[in-house]
Amino acid sequence: MRIDQLNISSFRNIQQASLHGLADLNIFVGNNGSGKTSILESIYLLSTAKSFRSQRMQHVVSHGESKGLVVAKSNDGLVLGVEKHIDGNTSIKYSGEVIRSAFQLADILPVQLINDESFQLLTAGPHKRRQLMDWGVFHVEHQFHPAWVQCQKSLKQRNALLRQYKNQTPLAMLRPWTDALCESSLLLDAFRKQWFDKFNDYIRPILVDLLPDVPEISFAYYCGWDMARGLMNCLDDGISTDMQRGFTHYGPQRADIRVRVGGRPAEEVLSRGQQKLVVAAMKVAQQRVLESIGKQSSYVVDDIAAELDADNAKNLLTLIMSGSGIQQVFMTAIDKADIPDIDKNILNRSTMFHVEHGTISPA
Repeated sequence: MRIDQLNISSFRNIQQASLHGLADLNIFVGNNGSGKTSILESIYLLSTAKSFRSQRMQHVVSHGESKGLVVAKSNDGLVLGVEKHIDGNTSIKYSGEVIRSAFQLADILPVQLINDESFQLLTAGPHKRRQLMDWGVFHVEHQFHPAWVQCQKSLKQRNALLRQYKNQTPLAMLRPWTDALCESSLLLDAFRKQWFDKFNDYIRPILVDLLPDVPEISFAYYCGWDMARGLMNCLDDGISTDMQRGFTHYGPQRADIRVRVGGRPAEEVLSRGQQKLVVAAMKVAQQRVLESIGKQSSYVVDDIAAELDADNAKNLLTLIMSGSGIQQVFMTAIDKADIPDIDKNILNRSTMFHVEHGTISPA
């Protein structure tokens, strides 16, 4: 879905705003605390039903209000709205129909986030990288979500038995969930491998453009168990450890994309600016995979100039905008001087807004 009009009500410090004439590239300029990041957060909310800044809805809804609302409209008549209540309830509608799953939102409005927390892709352990991978696989493989749901169910039931009985867990009770976990895990692993192969092919030339002086960056997919031994053997051989600790040690819940520079973890080698470029490259490669299957996606990029010099910021924005599968880009900057020097073609596809104390106006 392309957003041609965005309406925001009682969201953070934005009491009421209506943005018209949104373009391919939309730039929001304003001081820290002005509300520009809240605009990006509202767009992210439309894609995920979540905030990227807080898990507590009372922090997202404007002070003194009981709910906040974000509505996106396209010129072809599509309308997507997400309403968040301070009690935690969420209401979602898409062109008059009630949406009950955030997975549907991800399909309607695929959005990728690049902000100061994106560094966690390299620094916060496998969970964030697994999320990136599964977001991509979800869009590429229609059977991924059912397999993922079955895998989560089997893992949850197996872990519940391990916690309940500990070292006395009856193997006969455990076996059906072990078998079900293996079946869904192998399917999940096959989907992830297919996605990773495409991702790895796309990210190599992207890194050459963004980090030509760091040639030894590598990406490797880890499935969550020893492939030579097989998942079932790993689970059977590790049953005593699982019983003792009360959870399953092997499986797709431990999958990872391992990022290394010259054989060392990337976060130990790269500067903050280089880390940002690697993370951005991962997001762009993700977008290129979607592009290869004819699917469009959008970006929200908070403070693109942070950690980057002018040339690197320009290269990054040019790379992002060069994708044929780009729906839209929403970007913030503290000052106009922080906006990368973009070429005329990109400039003609852009619009700029000034944000101050929650008020948004054309710049």
